[in-house]
Amino acid sequence: MTTISHIAFEVPRRYRIEEILFWNALGFYQQHSHAHPNKNWLSDSSNTFIHLLPSNTTTLHTPNTHIAMVPRYGVDATLDNLARLPFTVTAEVAAKHWGSRRIFITSPSGFHLELLDFCPPSRHSGPPTDDLTHQHTDPT
Repeated sequence: MTTISHIAFEVPRRYRIEEILFWNALGFYQQHSHAHPNKNWLSDSSNTFIHLLPSNTTTLHTPNTHIAMVPRYGVDATLDNLARLPFTVTAEVAAKHWGSRRIFITSPSGFHLELLDFCPPSRHSGPPTDDLTHQHTDPT
C-alpha cells in the first residue's frame, strides 16, 4: 500500500491562522512536538500531515486541481465544523459519482478540496501493473 506522508501548501502569512482553523475543522491539528517546532505542521489521526509553508506572497493560490478526501467524521459533521469558523467557507455541491456525494470547498488561501462520503471503488482487481492509464467510469 502506498501512503502519502504529507502535502505542503504555500500560504500567505496573513492567512496562516485561518488556514490552521480551516484544517482543524477537517480533522487536522497542529503538532506541538520537538520535531515540529514551527507549528506549521498539522496531522490527522492516521498520521497524514499538512505542512503550511508561510510565504510573503499576497496572492491567493487558485489551482485548477483539487485534493479529494473522505473526512474522518463524515461530510455533514465537517460542514458543520466549517460553518462554525469565524470566516465563510463556500461549499459547492457537485453531481454524485459512484453513489458518493461530492462537495467542493476552498481554503482561505485558495486551495480546493473535494469532500466525499467514501472513496471510489478500486479500479484494479489484481496486482499492480505497469499500465498507468485508467478510464474514469461512473457506474451510477
